[in-house]
Amino acid sequence: MSSTATTNPAPADRSGRLPWLTLGAYFLLSRLTILVAGYYSNLRIDKFKWYQKQGHFTDPFFQWDSYWYLGIIQSGYHYEPGTPSNVHFFPLFPLLVRLFGGITGEYVVTGFVLANLFLFAAVCLLYKLVIQDGGSHALADRAALYLCVFPTGFFLSLFYPESLYLMLSLATLLLARQQRWGWACACGGLLALAKTPGVLIFAPVAMEYLGVERNRLWPWRWNRPRSSILWLALIPAGLALYMLYLHHQFGDAFAFSKATASWNRKVVPFYETFAHARQYPPFEQILYHGSVLLALASLITGLFIRVRLSYLVYGGMLLFLFVSSNVLESIQRHVLMIFPVYLVLGMIGVRNRLADTGWLMFSLMLLTLFTVVFTAGYRMY
Repeated sequence: MSSTATTNPAPADRSGRLPWLTLGAYFLLSRLTILVAGYYSNLRIDKFKWYQKQGHFTDPFFQWDSYWYLGIIQSGYHYEPGTPSNVHFFPLFPLLVRLFGGITGEYVVTGFVLANLFLFAAVCLLYKLVIQDGGSHALADRAALYLCVFPTGFFLSLFYPESLYLMLSLATLLLARQQRWGWACACGGLLALAKTPGVLIFAPVAMEYLGVERNRLWPWRWNRPRSSILWLALIPAGLALYMLYLHHQFGDAFAFSKATASWNRKVVPFYETFAHARQYPPFEQILYHGSVLLALASLITGLFIRVRLSYLVYGGMLLFLFVSSNVLESIQRHVLMIFPVYLVLGMIGVRNRLADTGWLMFSLMLLTLFTVVFTAGYRMY
């Protein structure tokens, strides 16, 4: 069986060129769908009370956390203990927008352009990762397409860091699979500067370095560590760098964690998180529980169709972190970062044409619906 992450993959054409036209078409057509749905809803649907307007043509897509990131770009970080502060938001995305926006003179548009460039890079890296792991081009194609049309994939084109996070996580693991440890860990360090869970990439990179593989999940086989293992220190160094800045600026290296708690996000047993979810309206409950169920089902399925173990461990760690944070809000955005979901869906789609067609139609329908809901100012963030 050819898969993106089989333990002992069959030889594959790993040097083949990327199908730029195909990947570009997937990217552009999915983004066009989002634009049409968003601007049509902006014209036809009454705005809900959470809709924010700044008189810019990007208004329908510039909502919720986008304002927090823009505030960081324009005014820097601030921290007041016990209150929601912008130190909760990690610095890499606003830093890049500020850097390139200083050249263009327009932060908002620059942020959207960068987010979409990061997304297209992520699509290409996902394709490359599948081929690197011995998967077929058909499987790589399906995985890339499913990423582009994922039901909540519009978030990857917004003034948010999710596309940056996804790009860096795929780059880190692709470089690790190529045993380019210095570059892999450097990307991992940047990932730790992009979002709170970025440092978790340490686990799959360490597994790849140590040669942890599986043969019916057991026995484990370990490579003897070499001096290059020191590169792994670059990954937590990204988080340490941000903490050092917070200590210097505010006298508290853990200010980001305390600010997060001000949004009622804290580590709790996962069953408490689901108990709290009962307070949400029915639509939100379906959205949140559906997102968790899709991610969980994909990871479990990945065990049986032999997705690479390091990817599943990483995806499982992310999902466990998300469902142990006391609230499920934004889970529909967070699952976008669990890239093994696209691999598993792609493997199913390649094997079953009916499942492939059904998922594409269902996914596009939800992508359109959720884009409309977001651009109308409803609770979709």
